[in-house]
Amino acid sequence: MKLPRGVLGLISFQAIRIDNTNVETVHPSAILASNDRLLVLEIQNSRLKEFPSHILPQLPNLLTLNLRNNSLTVLPAVESFNLRVLHLPFNNIARVEEDGWDTPNLRVLDVGMNPSLEFPFGVLKNMEMLERFWCPRCNLGPTLSTGLLQFNSQTLKTVGLSENKIARIEPDAITGLTLDTEVFLNGNNISKLSEEVFRPMLELLSQENPIGCDCALDWLVSDSKILKSVRGTCGDGTDFGSLTSNCGTCPHECVSREEASSCEPGTVITTNVDNCQSSELCCQRMAPEANTTSSPATDAASLSCPVDSGYSCLDTAFAAICDLDTLLPLACSSENRLCCKISIGGERTTTILASENS
Repeated sequence: MKLPRGVLGLISFQAIRIDNTNVETVHPSAILASNDRLLVLEIQNSRLKEFPSHILPQLPNLLTLNLRNNSLTVLPAVESFNLRVLHLPFNNIARVEEDGWDTPNLRVLDVGMNPSLEFPFGVLKNMEMLERFWCPRCNLGPTLSTGLLQFNSQTLKTVGLSENKIARIEPDAITGLTLDTEVFLNGNNISKLSEEVFRPMLELLSQENPIGCDCALDWLVSDSKILKSVRGTCGDGTDFGSLTSNCGTCPHECVSREEASSCEPGTVITTNVDNCQSSELCCQRMAPEANTTSSPATDAASLSCPVDSGYSCLDTAFAAICDLDTLLPLACSSENRLCCKISIGGERTTTILASENS
């Protein structure tokens, strides 16, 4: 069945959707009648054997081209300045022409489920706006060779390579990933996570991210296999490889630093507590009667703030600049003040910086 010349008359459309038909070919004039208005062109779940790609430059406003689930075997190069979405899955495409391919504003490229596909992956380097590359079951295995997938988009979010019988990935086979990119490799035959291949991907996680070397990182530290594949350093210079897992659960209560004056002396835990936030400390709160029956004079006599040793009494509003390892609750005359040593540089934090670029 053909979509013949003049089948749509002189009427122009913003969207043409042809679904579940026996259409095998399309006469260019059937589409070009809408050349100035057409935004969406869909011919899917049909029997389309060829598509007149040469007309795309004459459709200046076309944003979406969906040729899903047809019988295409060859696809000429796609040239379309404004095209944003190109869907070609579930065809029998074996060859895609490379010369003349020009889609600088393409966001989504779906060529999945074409089991004999030979795609000219070099065109990816010119897709600087690409966000999603979807290519499951598209004949990529058994080896992803060096330089095969060279992305050049700062907005790349998804790379789908599932079920391609991939057994080996050579170094730099996939480049141009960003901190926000998800790579799907499920359903392949990969048996070895080699350092030279996967380390650059994992190192992206440790670049310019304020990841604290605290108990929130315990899941990584406790898994030696994964830890070996991640490189970075904490703010104090400690290498990831030197971190040890010694975190525990707060046996008392997680309280904000501003509430430190309500802690029972001797119960404060400031480190290695995995269920408290970095802005909190672990302690047992004083019983209400203990907080109301003691007198300021008694407190001052028993727990005076050792100012001669570098301690200071600060309003609780300034708790963030305290070195929490030196905190002495109730050592000041007022319950609204804290005794501690001031941390140089304000609040102590630990950050992870990449030791070098991937």
